[in-house]
Amino acid sequence: MHSVSLTVSIQAAVYAGTHTHSAPRRRSSHTRSQAPVYTPHNNNNNTHSLGPKTLFLSHAFTHSSLHVQMWSLVLVALCGVVSVRAEAGPQLWVVKAPAHHMVVRSLEEGGLLDVWGNAGPHAKVLVEEDARERVTRALKEAQLEHSVEVEDLLSLVDQERQHMRHKRSTRSSPTVQPMDWTTYHDLDDIEGFIGWLNVTGASFVQVATAATTQEGNAVRVVRITDPNAVGPKKKIWIEGGIHAREWISPAVTTYLMHQLITNPAWREMLQVTDWYMVPVANPDGYQHSFTSPRARMWRKNRRDNGSNARCKGVDLNRNWDLKWGVGASGNPCSEIYKGPQAFSEPETRGLQLLMSGVRDIDLFITFHSFGQTILYPWGWTREPPANARQLKRMARQFAAAVKDASQGRTDYEIGGSGPLYGLASGATDDWAYGMLGVPFSYTIELPDQGTHGFLLPESRISSTVMETAAGVHCMVSFLANYGPCQRRHPRNPHNRIWG
Repeated sequence: MHSVSLTVSIQAAVYAGTHTHSAPRRRSSHTRSQAPVYTPHNNNNNTHSLGPKTLFLSHAFTHSSLHVQMWSLVLVALCGVVSVRAEAGPQLWVVKAPAHHMVVRSLEEGGLLDVWGNAGPHAKVLVEEDARERVTRALKEAQLEHSVEVEDLLSLVDQERQHMRHKRSTRSSPTVQPMDWTTYHDLDDIEGFIGWLNVTGASFVQVATAATTQEGNAVRVVRITDPNAVGPKKKIWIEGGIHAREWISPAVTTYLMHQLITNPAWREMLQVTDWYMVPVANPDGYQHSFTSPRARMWRKNRRDNGSNARCKGVDLNRNWDLKWGVGASGNPCSEIYKGPQAFSEPETRGLQLLMSGVRDIDLFITFHSFGQTILYPWGWTREPPANARQLKRMARQFAAAVKDASQGRTDYEIGGSGPLYGLASGATDDWAYGMLGVPFSYTIELPDQGTHGFLLPESRISSTVMETAAGVHCMVSFLANYGPCQRRHPRNPHNRIWG
């Protein structure tokens, strides 16, 4: 494996990123007393070098510097007056049919509704004002009843944004922007956290750019490993934020990264594991979801499909090349638009190249929301995979640890993607399992079970990330046969890792 050097230039100890934007991003200044806060060192704007850092896939990098700069202490628009919306927002309907019902799926593929999730045996769907008449007619013709649960979903988004603004306005102002897990953070904050991690983690952290998006953002992959640990290691690949509106997903991935560097119990696990973390696989869509109430529900990336603004984007979780097209849409206006061809998007192309280069990945997890389910392949068929029994056994380690950490409050369902959620191809977990041969590949749908859906309150972030971390830690301990959830105690204490 060839290596490439990465020099990190520090003007302060928080990384600001190298991506470009059409307009400056907003930053806020606030503190949080009950969560980790990352404070940059004051280097008086002197530039220092951390020295060369060996990166894990030479073909994915260029010789460049990650420039670091002082956070701006700007409160632009955060305390401004909330504008009055002139347009009606989408309604949230409950349809008396499952989300994978052929009529519901047909309407979704046609771009007439957006499946929000399930409420027991019934589907929750978002319906825009201009599609309500056609959707109502189609449901009536299929003899499917529906009811309106939320008259204007954007009113809930407005409440979420007002709550977030209020929280920030009541904080005391430090000299830097913090990163915590009681607040949802935009892409700038996450880029800053990656830079802090790169500095703090020293030789344990390597940062790669898998791709540059259409809007100039970087798809980061962070490798966390102990360079001093010898012997074979289990490789874990964690993906977050492939769907823009699922804000709890990047919160979980960044929290896991934080644990690996700062928590001794996790750091010890680096003796037997290598971690590859993708905190935000869809940076364009994720950042867009912070820009306005309507954008909050954005799912896809920001590909220009040559049509109106609401028809932009590709569902990156339908763009991977395994049985591409099954359960996906060819309509750019659909939320499950598969793209013009498999791997048409820079995000998926770049990630598959890096994953293929790493090879021999033992565990793949992509975090989504919502539903509290642990899904394993396949998504494109209801037939179970060859090692379904082993996949279930591993999944039970996660579910049991989460239930224990939550004192029984958070319970996960386990099953195949196709049987539980209906057929859908082009997902990362299916591709990892089928094309890379990853033996344990999962989609984990995070809390909740539909009460708040994609709008999981900030008050739930802390408990969700800690419970999920407990589940992942147990899962990896079981996989590596090391730590609290190891399968058995080895006979030879000098070979305790692989005994």
